[in-house]
Amino acid sequence: MSENTTLQIKTLLAQNRKSEAVSLAFEQIGNLSEAKSFIAALEQELSAPVTQEIVKLETDIVHEDPLESIPTPDMEEIKAQALVLLDLGRKIEAIKWVKEQTNWGLKESKLYIDDLPSQNIVPEEVLDTVPPPDMDKIKKHVLQLTQEGLKLKAVKWVREQLGWGLKESKLYVDNLQDQNK
Repeated sequence: MSENTTLQIKTLLAQNRKSEAVSLAFEQIGNLSEAKSFIAALEQELSAPVTQEIVKLETDIVHEDPLESIPTPDMEEIKAQALVLLDLGRKIEAIKWVKEQTNWGLKESKLYIDDLPSQNIVPEEVLDTVPPPDMDKIKKHVLQLTQEGLKLKAVKWVREQLGWGLKESKLYVDNLQDQNK
């Protein structure tokens, strides 16, 4: 067995990944009982205090930049999919999806989802359109209508003024309300 393979097996054992170590030994030796005997001998060798420190040092060595091997998630795609799930009322699924796609923790994923609507005051689909001359006036009028309890009227008014769809108009009004609580 090559020295490199033996080192890989020792590393697996040091990381408490015995089944993977046995599997690798079996691939090299071709006989399960001999592979198990080989692993047992290595475990005896690794139980010596000096050997444990050497193996620990060898497993701590990073031979490549770990950041290069981690794929960067496409945050625009993640954001778009999360917004779709949120629009469908599936917040928990959106959190799980963000967590899976980004490898973030549950807390970070939930914070991202909770903050997502405020990141999207003007829907991306309409960013390329020419805005009306006075967005501040529109914003003030929408806030006035929502404070009077006329949210539906505000959404309808935004649709008429900006030519947006119902979904985009509602999202705009909702986000303005959230930001001005």
